[in-house]
Amino acid sequence: MRILPALPVLTLSFLLTVPLPSRALTLTHGPLDTTYEYPPPGLVRTIGKTPLAIAGGLMCGLALFGVWKIRRAGRGASLILILLAMAGMARRADACANIEGSTLENSYTKYLDSLGWFSKPVERALAASPADDPHVTPDPNAYATEPVAGIRKNDEAVRMVLKGNARGALEKLKQIEADHPGLYATAANLGTCYELTGDDVQALHWIREGLERNPYSHMLAEWLHVRVLETKIALKSDPSWLNSHTIAGLDPDQRSFETLQGNKDTEGVLGSLRSQCTVRALFIKPQDPVMAQLLYEATTFMLDERANSIASTLALAMQYGLPPARAAALQAKADRIMESGDILARPTGLGVWMINWKVPLMFLIALGLGFVIPMYYVLKKENSDG
Repeated sequence: MRILPALPVLTLSFLLTVPLPSRALTLTHGPLDTTYEYPPPGLVRTIGKTPLAIAGGLMCGLALFGVWKIRRAGRGASLILILLAMAGMARRADACANIEGSTLENSYTKYLDSLGWFSKPVERALAASPADDPHVTPDPNAYATEPVAGIRKNDEAVRMVLKGNARGALEKLKQIEADHPGLYATAANLGTCYELTGDDVQALHWIREGLERNPYSHMLAEWLHVRVLETKIALKSDPSWLNSHTIAGLDPDQRSFETLQGNKDTEGVLGSLRSQCTVRALFIKPQDPVMAQLLYEATTFMLDERANSIASTLALAMQYGLPPARAAALQAKADRIMESGDILARPTGLGVWMINWKVPLMFLIALGLGFVIPMYYVLKKENSDG
């Protein structure tokens, strides 16, 4: 039983410092003889909420047991907590270094930490200037463990775009692709730069190339960037194209949607729309018919469960040029849905926890088991020895 106090320390230290198996995409860059692991879609998406809650509860319970055991032995438990905190910080710093600012898609994420669900992040990005983005200022520690020289140069190109020099960044990115071929960041940034400079055909080519290099790109929302570019190309040959088509190309009445980045439910589609609308609002100011249509399509996916919150998104769509008559018609439909009682207002805060009770319950049960079971055996052994 002497190993029990050290068990949570060893286990948690391992989890915090050793990358867990995931669906991350690893590419080998021959000319540089290096490998670069692109980020997976995240532990929650890869493992699942309930297994992650159980594992986390067990680890926390074992950690509490370790602290309890060492305190009973008269030793300081604070050292364990300090070591764990240091291990966690080391892991986080290393995880961020490889992706921070490497692609323009990372520039919009600071606008997503809003409880306003859809409209608030877009409003914040719309009111901001690309030059205000924190990635404009280089992080001197961002490349401490960076194995690919081309990523540093990509970050320099991103800063050029954020400062308004998209054409200069485009030339720099072409050279990066020639010197360090195969990097996802280069393809993604080339696609964005070509779009910003008006060449949608080349933009589509490079965004598709980026998807080939990293299928998990842009929080699994880059499929929609492809659809946006295809729409812009179609509109140049047929200005009335949107009268008979949608950008996403999906029917909101369905419950499952197949995209270039896999199958999605309604929430997944809305997440993709929110990501694209937010990053585009940072660079594209009103009026813009594509942005107006994207925002309008987002509201059509809100009708089932978020009909009571589409007004602010429709207001943004009108700001970008959506005809007021279309906005009024959709708002009237949402009002009828709410009056009929077919939906309930989507819960927030504590309400989400009360409805999704299984995950926190599994966490608490696992935490209790991780603490009580080893403590029971320790006390039982002490009683038998006594």
